[in-house]
Amino acid sequence: MDFETVETKKSTIDKLRRHRNKIISILILFIILVGGAVYNFNYMTPQAKAKNTVVKYIKAIQQGESTYDYVDSGVDDFINVLDYKYIRVVDKETPLKTYTIDYDMYEIEIEYGNGKEKYRDFDDYFKQELEYYKKQEKDEGSKVKILNESTDSFEFTLGDTYTQVELLYDMEVTNGIGEKIYKKVYFTVNNEYDDYKIVDISY
Repeated sequence: MDFETVETKKSTIDKLRRHRNKIISILILFIILVGGAVYNFNYMTPQAKAKNTVVKYIKAIQQGESTYDYVDSGVDDFINVLDYKYIRVVDKETPLKTYTIDYDMYEIEIEYGNGKEKYRDFDDYFKQELEYYKKQEKDEGSKVKILNESTDSFEFTLGDTYTQVELLYDMEVTNGIGEKIYKKVYFTVNNEYDDYKIVDISY
């Protein structure tokens, strides 16, 4: 075998090694991208976070634990969940986030804020707050908008939105006398107050 043939074989082997390294690098990049997309779809999207909230809620019921972290106040728990199956996302919306000024907020301001020094009573608090937000509403470029107003409360928005997802599940639950019941259950989950919580359960 002459020197030129040896050099040609060496050059071919080097090219194959470079191609192999490129193929391996492309495969690794592909796996990382696909893995990232799957992780994002299963854990990071609003739908995934809503589904995760429902699963945690159901598991808490099955294990006899508190569901406080997963449901809004006023949402009643199931007595027991025997089995469940996710069906689909029914709806996804981005409503405006709203805030309320009322007597409850006044009590919070008195208890935890500087309300005792700033306001004479609830009427004074309500008047000042309403005047402030009406002034904000009139400012050019402001996103503040008063939505509902009565003599002792009003709602307003600052223009920011939140995610609301409605999910459908097949559920096998028990009623008050221990009978098995099969239901199609709609869970409405939103993150209006930052954490995803179930705000409505209907069937």
